[in-house]
Amino acid sequence: MRLDMHSREEVVKGNYKDYQSATKKGRNKILARLVPVCGMNRDYLAHKLSTYKDQAEVVIDGKTVILKKGKKKRGAGKHGGRPPKYDAVFVKVPTAIWSDYGRQCGKLLVPFIRQTIDFLCKPVNPNYEITEETRELLSL
Repeated sequence: MRLDMHSREEVVKGNYKDYQSATKKGRNKILARLVPVCGMNRDYLAHKLSTYKDQAEVVIDGKTVILKKGKKKRGAGKHGGRPPKYDAVFVKVPTAIWSDYGRQCGKLLVPFIRQTIDFLCKPVNPNYEITEETRELLSL
């Protein structure tokens, strides 16, 4: 017979400190012991045990306030991920061409630009202001 929700919470509450301070082998043993007792999925139980007490009750001026742990935010000006391949000036040109010529997928747009690059470089309406450097990048 499975435990009810409140009983499972009590089991988690009683074991979270041991789980959070244990080594990997110790956490494995705790999970192996608690999974049959709680009837929870192993991954879910590990999540519950590792994130338990992410909120704390604090008494301020006689009132109980619940403080929740928030997600870490990146610092201002820090950008992760891959560095940009093209500068903003170059990106405007293929974006404008893509928008003016029916927003084709890249598979169709690339051969279109390569075949019509001479026409697109002419200063006619609309003028895409394609420089030699941009032309070389578009021809690749």
